[in-house]
Amino acid sequence: MKSKIASFLVLLIASFSLNGQNLLTPSVTHTSSLSVGNRIDKSAAEIPAYDPLTQRVFVGNDANDSVDVLQLGSDSNDNPTLNYLFNLDLSSFGSGVNAVASKNGLVAVAVHDNQNRGKVVIYSTSVENNATALATTTVGYLPDHLAFTNDGNRIVVANEGEPNNAYTTDPVGSISIIDLYKSGNFVDTHVLDLNFSSFDSKKGMLLAQGVRIFGNDGN
Repeated sequence: MKSKIASFLVLLIASFSLNGQNLLTPSVTHTSSLSVGNRIDKSAAEIPAYDPLTQRVFVGNDANDSVDVLQLGSDSNDNPTLNYLFNLDLSSFGSGVNAVASKNGLVAVAVHDNQNRGKVVIYSTSVENNATALATTTVGYLPDHLAFTNDGNRIVVANEGEPNNAYTTDPVGSISIIDLYKSGNFVDTHVLDLNFSSFDSKKGMLLAQGVRIFGNDGN
């Protein structure tokens, strides 16, 4: 299960001292406009991703199935600023935003769809309000985390395959590897899904070795 975190984004500047005091000092803060209950209980600012090219911060907002786009900058006195720009609505792609990552001018968002296969939606980091996604790729069940490879040519997605509460639906977990093909503002994708079904026949051996396998359905 995803951890529920507070719904504000803080840019922290380290100020180290020998006696261990004042290690981190908040320099600029942005607080979600949602109600307090939605900000905390609904993961309204769960995962941030920073793009150094545009100096933008992209924050996954699972409370309203979107990504908040913030602009990092400074004022006339060279004090850091963090301003809200707009919100990318991802509700048409699924039922919740789980993760955000950025690399080489692209931002990728993992969107789950309950116990159905999820999607990874890719935008330019210079995206404008209400802009169309550059690419949308179907991945495994409940994509919960994603990351670009160091060269930025692939996205690796962890699909947690979480069951519903009654265990009447229990999709498989997997890893999706997305190859990116970029040409100007055009992005094409190819996805490979890796599952763990080859271990099913080894369940007894794995349990004997201390691997934790459990669930309400007994399987």
